[in-house]
Amino acid sequence: MVVTAYYHDMVIDPQSQQPTNASFDVKNPVFMVEFVDPKTGAKVGRAGLPVLSNAQPVYEGPLFLQVEKVDTRWYSAMKLHRDRTTPYMFLGLSIVMLGMMITFFIFHWQVWVRAEDGKLLLGARAAKNKFGLKQEFKRLLGAPNGEGTIS
Repeated sequence: MVVTAYYHDMVIDPQSQQPTNASFDVKNPVFMVEFVDPKTGAKVGRAGLPVLSNAQPVYEGPLFLQVEKVDTRWYSAMKLHRDRTTPYMFLGLSIVMLGMMITFFIFHWQVWVRAEDGKLLLGARAAKNKFGLKQEFKRLLGAPNGEGTIS
């Protein structure tokens, strides 16, 4: 015996006259089986076995099956779960947000100082707020009222 199809809510399609499912619920389960000769492999017969309904099985060929008893259990389940990793996720989110604040809202200035031949050589680079860096250099170097040349 080979199960060829299973229909959980079988109805006959009016257009094609073939069995099909009417819904996704298990209302009228039917197994479609074929009987095969184990020696030759030839198909001996077919059957449509309704499982839960009182409808009569449909047979084709000399062999038949009979469903004696089916026990059904209809149930629903709910699983409650407490996720213990939530505090770690909020910690990671806080670290990411802190990094984004540092990246986008704090000015990044790089300043180099080098002594050569008794002179102090200063250099700087600004990714943001270049004007503010110039003003800060003027203030640090003591240029009165923003006088002096800084390039």
